[in-house]
Amino acid sequence: MKLEDVNKSLLDKLTTKVNRSKAQEEMLFSLCDERLDILFDLEEKIKNNHISYCPSNKSEIVKILNLRTKRVFDLDDLRKEFDIKLWDV
Repeated sequence: MKLEDVNKSLLDKLTTKVNRSKAQEEMLFSLCDERLDILFDLEEKIKNNHISYCPSNKSEIVKILNLRTKRVFDLDDLRKEFDIKLWDV
């Protein structure tokens, strides 16, 4: 399995879990340098801080990632799947 396939599969699952359009999630993924770990962190911060918009540039993403919050919403199940599939590549 290629890394691109892993990312595509998990990106589809993430889109469903966070209730975001596929186009928005792909845009965020590209703004996160195509790193799922950063995207997972971003989505958790967005949910835990009740942010109701989709960040449109890297500076907004950095601001959101720097927020301190109590962790309520998490993507641990997808993180584990990503870690497992990463070793299968």
